Amino acid sequence: SGNDYNIGEEIPNYPLNSIVIKKTDAITSEMLEGAVFEVRKVSEDISGNSGTIIGRYTTDSSGIIVITGLEAGAYLIEEVQAPANYLISENSKQQAWLKADGTSVVEVAFANYPYGSLLITKVDGLTNQPLGGVKFKVTTSNGTAAGNTNGIYETDSNGEILIPNLKPDSYVVTELETAENYALDTTPQTVKIGTDGEVYKVSFKNYPYSSLLITKVDGLTNQPLGGVKFKVTTSNGTAAGNTNGIYETDSKENYELDTTPQTVEIGTDGAVYKVSFKNQPKSSLVIFKKDADTGEPLAGVKFKVTNADGTVIGTSNGIFTTDQNGKIVISNIGKQTVTMEEVETLEGYALETQQRTVSIDYGKTYTEEFTNKRLASLIIKKIDEYSGKPLSGVQFLVEKQNGEHMGEYTTDSTGTINVPTLEPDWYIVRELKTKDGYILDETPKTLKL
Repeated sequence: SGNDYNIGEEIPNYPLNSIVIKKTDAITSEMLEGAVFEVRKVSEDISGNSGTIIGRYTTDSSGIIVITGLEAGAYLIEEVQAPANYLISENSKQQAWLKADGTSVVEVAFANYPYGSLLITKVDGLTNQPLGGVKFKVTTSNGTAAGNTNGIYETDSNGEILIPNLKPDSYVVTELETAENYALDTTPQTVKIGTDGEVYKVSFKNYPYSSLLITKVDGLTNQPLGGVKFKVTTSNGTAAGNTNGIYETDSKENYELDTTPQTVEIGTDGAVYKVSFKNQPKSSLVIFKKDADTGEPLAGVKFKVTNADGTVIGTSNGIFTTDQNGKIVISNIGKQTVTMEEVETLEGYALETQQRTVSIDYGKTYTEEFTNKRLASLIIKKIDEYSGKPLSGVQFLVEKQNGEHMGEYTTDSTGTINVPTLEPDWYIVRELKTKDGYILDETPKTLKL
């Protein structure tokens, strides 16, 4: 086996009369464990000759098999089982000839292509917001269930399904069941998984069912009238919504309920006594989110909205997401104090952590504007002072000027460190450990992002 050889090390001498089998990832050239090979001793003309099996061998963590002490002659090396989540090598059989003088060391290399992954995304067709709980069936082009036993998957809270380790093939994705109050997307989509080990993406949109709002008002005062009944049907006469299609206007549509009781004393004079109640119109709150530098609206930013005692407003969890215009519109808010808190922003932007409070009165529209600053990138480059050669494996500490620790990083093979998401601020970079044979640069560098 290759237990005595480490990945990346040169093997200076193989034993005489040896066959060395190497197994790699066809994309990354990474050495692969778990490939199984059969080796046969065959006649000089190996065409059509299965030969005598001398052994079955499996690559270990080094990705190498070394078979020593072999007789002179012709050998056939065949890959019979690929590593997990890899295709068997297209060149699954290779030949080797060992000389009679006992000096032959023959090396054969096999490369496997990795399986790919499939990412299914489901969004609202109007807002592009993710939809969880949507079920899909995934099959190969011949109808075989993909991945698990029945090929059925359900989107998570981010509206996503990730199916890893799919054998390269064509896959058909069909929506089976959508979220409540959404129309099913009945058109299957086909995606072809290649041999590059990449994540292939397919996206579906569901459009929400619409709503019908019937308002009834006084023809003179334009005031709403409650208790008026309507029948609603489709164009072919089928009752819409409930069993008989009959609906009745409420008495507080877009108005705050007047909860103050009134008392009237009825006399004995036969007069008409009147008592009047007034309803105050509710208000609306608009939250607008934009890029702090460009003013561009930012869609997909999440806010939590609560009232003064912490009770959520609007949705079951009080979470709202900005639309493609960077806006959230919350209607029918009564008189109260409302707190807005940004809880999730876009990738590449700094979260705005300061809460904002607004006192809502009756019959008005309130607009609150929030901004997000883009995160900055820091690139550290380490080179030999005289040759300019990049130095890998050098460790650096990055911290804010106020002492906040951001992390320790190590230069790659190009002598580079990339820290892509830092808030605009003053930063200090210190070299912690350098390569053998080099003097540590102990002078910290300060910069502003």
